[in-house]
Amino acid sequence: MGKENIKLLMAELEWEVEIIKDPKVQIFNIITKSQEKRHIIRIRKEEDKEDLNFAHELIHAYLAEKVAPVFGVGGFKSEQKPTEEDMFRIYHIVGSVVEYFVEMKLIQFLGKEVMREKYMEGLEVIKSILSMDQSEKSMLLIMDAVPIMRDLGLDISFADPYIILLKVSEIIQPAEPSLEILEEYSNSLLKVFGLSVELKVSPKEITIV
Repeated sequence: MGKENIKLLMAELEWEVEIIKDPKVQIFNIITKSQEKRHIIRIRKEEDKEDLNFAHELIHAYLAEKVAPVFGVGGFKSEQKPTEEDMFRIYHIVGSVVEYFVEMKLIQFLGKEVMREKYMEGLEVIKSILSMDQSEKSMLLIMDAVPIMRDLGLDISFADPYIILLKVSEIIQPAEPSLEILEEYSNSLLKVFGLSVELKVSPKEITIV
């Protein structure tokens, strides 16, 4: 995607960005330490700084600074004791909403064509997954892509047979990212998956009540 685009994204950030190279890293990830005004991004190698996934992590950092640290990525605390299975559901539900806002902001920075190319490749992967596995776990892992593809103008008719994917597309709609919207969309998705808990979103963490 080019060094210039990365420079433009970096220029939008006010806090320190620490980049750690770790060959064992499988998925780029970010930790935001808001009290220190610092982002820590883990990548595999120097060339990864020009990768679209690195730009994605920079957008997490951008939203953490401009909206709230929880976007960069926040932790959970619980007043209950959810099962391991329910925590998996909650983690991916909240993650889907956060990822939507991150990718939408990335589209604003890079343009639709760059992102359409990425998601056109992802579309075939998702179709392949659904042809082999229609479990709830698969839905949780792929559902974040559906509203993004919709907003990019891609054909999401592959989702038609799956109530969960249709509900995700119905609930997650274009909006300016905020704590209120993150809480609203996440709690609506919890109901889709039959979870009776509720989430309270604060600037730095999400509480399960």
